[in-house]
Amino acid sequence: MSHDKLLLGAANRVGSLEAAATQGMQQRKLRWESACRKDEILTKAVK
Repeated sequence: MSHDKLLLGAANRVGSLEAAATQGMQQRKLRWESACRKDEILTKAVK
């Protein structure tokens, strides 16, 4: 196996891991934002 193929494979893996991490962060952000909306759990708790 050539070094080029190894480097391309590693770059591809890093890209897919980064995409998965970004997607997970966005899902957590959306959950947090939905909890903070008007008449949601956190807003009601503060009132």
